Amino acid sequence: MAQTATFEAGFARTEITPKLGIRLGGYGMQERPVESVHDALHANALALRQGDQAALLLSLDLLGLEEVDTTAMRCAISTATGVPVESITIACTHTHTSPCTYAVFGWGDKEVGYLADVFGAIVAAGVQAWGKLAPAQLGIGTCQTQVGVNRRRILANHQTSLCAEPCGSFDPTLTLLRFTTASGPLVNLVHLGCHPTAWGAPRLASRDWPGVMIDRMETQTGTPAVFFNGCIGDVGPRTSKWLPQHNAFSAGTGNDWESVLEIGLRAAGDALHTWAAIKEFRHELPLALASADQALPYRPLASREEAERQLALAAPRKDSWGAGMCDYRHWASVLEALQGQPRTGYPYRQTITRLGPLAFVPVPGEIFSGIGLRLRALSPLPHTLMLSQANGSIGYLPTREAQHRGGYEVWVARAFGPYLPGETVDDYLVEHNLALLQRLTGA
Repeated sequence: MAQTATFEAGFARTEITPKLGIRLGGYGMQERPVESVHDALHANALALRQGDQAALLLSLDLLGLEEVDTTAMRCAISTATGVPVESITIACTHTHTSPCTYAVFGWGDKEVGYLADVFGAIVAAGVQAWGKLAPAQLGIGTCQTQVGVNRRRILANHQTSLCAEPCGSFDPTLTLLRFTTASGPLVNLVHLGCHPTAWGAPRLASRDWPGVMIDRMETQTGTPAVFFNGCIGDVGPRTSKWLPQHNAFSAGTGNDWESVLEIGLRAAGDALHTWAAIKEFRHELPLALASADQALPYRPLASREEAERQLALAAPRKDSWGAGMCDYRHWASVLEALQGQPRTGYPYRQTITRLGPLAFVPVPGEIFSGIGLRLRALSPLPHTLMLSQANGSIGYLPTREAQHRGGYEVWVARAFGPYLPGETVDDYLVEHNLALLQRLTGA
């Protein structure tokens, strides 16, 4: 049997910290400019190559990006490196203390000026990582962590709240990847799923709890580290912020810096213990990619009569940031969509990157944990890492059960346009990505 060739890897980081005055995103607030910088935001890039197979994986310390922007970035990186556009993945950590980088009804308009300012730095991260390729080896470790917790607690009135629900679904697996070269350690990659919302809504720029984790790892290991967020849709930080009105701990936001430090150090401790336990490194891991056109299903649009009725009901609150403005703009967008040919789904080109026993599965939204757990259980690869907010974002992607229950994540889908995720979006994500994983492994 022919021996698999050694793979190559490269890593680079550039800064994308916003200037003061840039509007922060993540919450339905009219005024929330950057008044200070707590810690710098970065664009991190990991390059992989083996023979004629190549991939670039970028993690940006941003809330999220629209597909039009990730496509422009991927095209620019492709032009400079020769890596095919579909082999470049751009994911966002989803920190809520970063600029408003995509338009959301009632949450704010996209900061196009900021995106123009950092476009070159994001592209440069990918190009620099590609220029640093060297023969590499990889060690993989996992642990069970208590960083995140399901945040859809069901109250006495049968409604959900952003409180910790210890019995609810969440993915406790933290995966640690140690990349090394002949020159020494290259980068440590951490993957787990949890909202970076421990700060709450201060007027500052920060990576939130992932920044504490990354900085601590880098201090202790002397090696750069990068974070890729996983299934975050129904998972918040497991804070010690007590909500007496709900008799529960908050899993939506925390108590400012104390919660950021609490969650970040918990994640860092788990990651560092996993890092130290990795003893086996392999260099002959096969690199392969599989692509296919996918279209996440939409629900049918409401009738014109219903849309007009709802628009009239929402009109009195159309200028109220958050829910009021969201409702009004959503129903206005539904009426506009009804003037043309209704769409049945969100089309995009999906690419899964495999390196030996692991696979990166990008998804353009905030995936619910049950979807990731299902895919991992069925996957032919032991380390199947779903990436939220990757190559665009269309908001929350819930399970069928969550859609029927409702709650914030289901309601806020209307903030992203006229179309809502279809009832079977969870089955679609599992089925179609499983097919790509099986193609990659011959299963």
